[in-house]
Order: sequence, then C-alpha cells, then structure tokens
Amino acid sequence: FKTGVLHEPGKFEVEGVGKENIPGTMDFDMVDDAIRVTDAQAFQMCHNMASQEGIMAGGSGGLNVFAATELASQLDEAATIVTVIPDSGIKYLSKIYNKDYCESLGIEIEDPVPV
Repeated sequence: FKTGVLHEPGKFEVEGVGKENIPGTMDFDMVDDAIRVTDAQAFQMCHNMASQEGIMAGGSGGLNVFAATELASQLDEAATIVTVIPDSGIKYLSKIYNKDYCESLGIEIEDPVPV
C-alpha cells in the first residue's frame, strides 16, 4: 500500500477482501494507512465479538474490528475510530464459527477471555 505497487493477492479465507480487482472508485489519496490482518486474527475477532458482545459478524467484519483495535492501540491520544461490519455471521456458521473447519485451515480459535 505505502509503495503504491500492487502485488498479487495471496491465499485468503476472509470472503470479500483481498480480491484481485480494485474498484475504479477507489481513491488511494483518501487512505492514510492500511493494516494487514490475517485470516486467523479476523476469525478470532469474530469469535470474541460473538462471545463477549453478542455480535455475530462475518469475516470481513471481524477483520475490520481487529484493524480498528490495532489502530486504537497505536494512538497516543483519544480519538474516534469508525469501522464497518458489512454482514452478519449467519452465513458462516459452517465456516468461521466452526472450530473444526478453522482447524482444517490451520487456524486455531482460542476460547475468548471474558471481559
């Protein structure tokens, strides 16, 4: 992102992100930064949100919330951070919310720690 050079996307499991095409409406001049998030981090955040907040999000929502929490941890002063949870996790019960499926991908989901 920071170099302006587009790379071939690697393998990813979070649906709806990492696509090979970038919409023509994307204006990179409006983007300050991009935070890289792994499938494991996104899926774990989905489990954490479901367990701790009662929010059952899809993988891209877990990815966005993980990135928002990473951004928050980097800030030196209070700020308002806004992100999007594009869809519910109901379509992903057999995938993201299925620990056996995650393990088949090499993703170990830890039990969320109560807050």
